[in-house]
Amino acid sequence: MADAATYLGVSPTTVRRMITCGLLPAVQPIREAPWAIRREKLDLEAVQRTVVAIKRGGALPRTRATAQLSLEE
Repeated sequence: MADAATYLGVSPTTVRRMITCGLLPAVQPIREAPWAIRREKLDLEAVQRTVVAIKRGGALPRTRATAQLSLEE
């Protein structure tokens, strides 16, 4: 994850949030194991657009807590 963060120019926390939000495809072979991120996934258009937006001051969507109720219902 640190290598992916360095490549993208963002923090490891940002990479983790991108994975959690489904923006960056990655696999975790075993629970609690490090995430495995394929190099070519870092160059996906959606990933690159997200990184540019973050660097311009934008923010990733916050991950939704499973116990949180929605106001849309």
